[in-house]
Amino acid sequence: VMFRPNGTAVEISGTVEGLRPGEYRFEVSEFGDPRGFENGSLGNAFLSFQAVADLPEGLSIDKFMSFDVDASRTVRLQQVNPLLKYYGAETLIGRAFILYDPSIARSDGRLVAYGIIGRANPRRTPSSGPVS
Repeated sequence: VMFRPNGTAVEISGTVEGLRPGEYRFEVSEFGDPRGFENGSLGNAFLSFQAVADLPEGLSIDKFMSFDVDASRTVRLQQVNPLLKYYGAETLIGRAFILYDPSIARSDGRLVAYGIIGRANPRRTPSSGPVS
């Protein structure tokens, strides 16, 4: 999953494969310490609370932080997320990207996947192939 600045928002793109069909949610955590998903080591979700307050009527956080997986077991993420504000490279680097199944109780291990957000080599992106 890639994160790129888009004005003051963040563009999220990527493909996630191998998931059971159903609803999933993701969040970017306040901290990049996934050792204790259930005990708070990740902190809170990293959102711009002003952006949440400024959402137009009828839009919810779920529109920007959840997705459905069909029988193909693959989902393509492509969105500009106004809930994540970009204030420079340090905005997201070192935070954790968390993917979880909201149908499972928090204490029963609903964490599906996570990763720590880092910097990509600008000369080598997934679509550009090897650097020559």
